[in-house]
Amino acid sequence: MFGFAQASTPLGPIGFPGCTLLVGSMFGDVGTATDASGTAHSAAAVPDDPNLRGVVLTTQWLVLDPAGVNGIAISDGLRATLR
Repeated sequence: MFGFAQASTPLGPIGFPGCTLLVGSMFGDVGTATDASGTAHSAAAVPDDPNLRGVVLTTQWLVLDPAGVNGIAISDGLRATLR
């Protein structure tokens, strides 16, 4: 998931105790597969536009995981500022 804001939404009430959604103002998601080690990659082209400087993007991964809570594992969040 990708977003323009940081959030802290507990997911316990919808069946994911101890998990928190850290992406707010979501604008997209990416469906991709992981390799045997559980690694996935995602790339996005960012135009060289001065108006985008300072824009904060957030991301977090949700992965199908038979060992995870209700079959899902949720990553830590990442926040990046465009420069």
